[in-house]
Amino acid sequence: MKRIIYITLFIFQLYLLGCKDEKELDLVTIYNNSDHDISCYFAYGNNPVFPDTSLTKYNYTNMIPKQNLYVYDLFYTFKDAYRTAQRDTLCFYIFHTDTLRKYSWEEVSDNYKVLCRYDLSLQDIKRLNKSIYYPPTAEMSHIKMYFPYKENE
Repeated sequence: MKRIIYITLFIFQLYLLGCKDEKELDLVTIYNNSDHDISCYFAYGNNPVFPDTSLTKYNYTNMIPKQNLYVYDLFYTFKDAYRTAQRDTLCFYIFHTDTLRKYSWEEVSDNYKVLCRYDLSLQDIKRLNKSIYYPPTAEMSHIKMYFPYKENE
């Protein structure tokens, strides 16, 4: 069953890559290659936007099981999201799902309990073929992030 899902998502991404419409940029695939569940969200719209990297008081997260992937739909094109934010960079936050279960969102926000934050330009998203990985891969090393990228030792 898992193989069918991967094949379907792969075919869907190939279809989107063949599209010439800007709408193709409204989906991004998040790969969780860690050994635990993660939760994530893009800061855009009414959320604080870069360079304000504070966490909003509203918890808009999507859970991604360990060693799995998730297709994230912005409900906007990326171009529209950047235009609305009036910035060339959007923040993408990743949390340990257990942290979100254990602590209130206020404590997570106030104490900045994030695993990682990627500060992504539209060019970064295009360069990554709309794929974001946690932990970050070598292909993501050029992206501004908090905590800085470190090569696996």
